[in-house]
Formats: sequence, C-alpha cells, structure tokens
Amino acid sequence: YFYFYQQLLARYYFERLTNGLGKIPEFSWYSPIKTGYYPLMLTKFTPFAQRPDYYNLHTEENYERVRFLDTYEKTFVQFLQKDHFEAFGQKIDFHDPKAINFVGNYWQDNADLY
Repeated sequence: YFYFYQQLLARYYFERLTNGLGKIPEFSWYSPIKTGYYPLMLTKFTPFAQRPDYYNLHTEENYERVRFLDTYEKTFVQFLQKDHFEAFGQKIDFHDPKAINFVGNYWQDNADLY
C-alpha cells in the first residue's frame, strides 16, 4: 500500500520537475486549487467532470464535507504524534512495521479497520 503511493508521488514530483513546474504546492482544504482540470476523455460518450481554475472546495454546499475531511486528517496526525492508536478494540503501535496495514485501512476507510 505505502510503496504504491510513494512511487506514484515520486513519479508525479519527477514529472513536475522535468516540466519546470517546481515543487508540489502545499494542499489546504480551504485554499482554492489554482490549476483547473479539463480532461479530453469520455466514458460512454459522457465527459468526465471538469474543474475550473481557482476552484474552491470550501463552499457553503461543501462545508460539512470539508469539515469532516479536515477533522479526519487532523485526527490521524494526532494518532501519529502519540505514536499509537487505540479504538475499535485495537491498539496499534506505529513503530511496528505491520502498522502500515492500519494506515492503509484508515485512509481507504476499509471495513478491516473496525
């Protein structure tokens, strides 16, 4: 799990550097996304969703969703700072190499987490 995402991010970073785009900008749920997304692909003759330049995720319609995602992310960071996780009848020590399974289940919201 971790290796796949590490390699994906490394490739993305490499592509940005080779195209002169610089480092990956820091992400925030509350800041607009500078670059839009305009895919040229179709699925069953229906275009993929587009995103205009400076798209803002934090809108009145998305307020609860963004707040949930922000809390989910901050909760995980708190677990990391404490070096362990205790809930759902589990105790996970993040120094144990097998803890990476918990990390994958947490971020994928997998049923194996519970």
